[in-house]
Amino acid sequence: MAGESIQIRFRHTSGDVGPFGFPPSSTILNLKERVCKEWEEAGTQIDGETIKSPSAVKLIFNGKFLEDNKSLAELKSSMGDQAMTTFHLVVRPGGSAKPAAKVVDQDSTPKNCGCVMQ
Repeated sequence: MAGESIQIRFRHTSGDVGPFGFPPSSTILNLKERVCKEWEEAGTQIDGETIKSPSAVKLIFNGKFLEDNKSLAELKSSMGDQAMTTFHLVVRPGGSAKPAAKVVDQDSTPKNCGCVMQ
């Protein structure tokens, strides 16, 4: 349909963003870019940082992480005929792109099982 728009609200622990209307041809990456733009304009910060990169944002719908290349048209059947759909939004913490530091056990005593074979 010409002019068809899918209304989506994004829910995050810091509050809701939207709702916004998107054409069915919009990809998940387009949605992430819109959220980043809105947050940047509003000065919203997550853990003291302004989210500028869509790669730091993950969208969840129906319990599944959404892939950037999926279009809303592909998800339309699972959205039903709702006036507005809610996507949950999580933000990758700033340092998570780096590998986690290995925890080294400072206790040098042997770690043996207390089992005894008879």
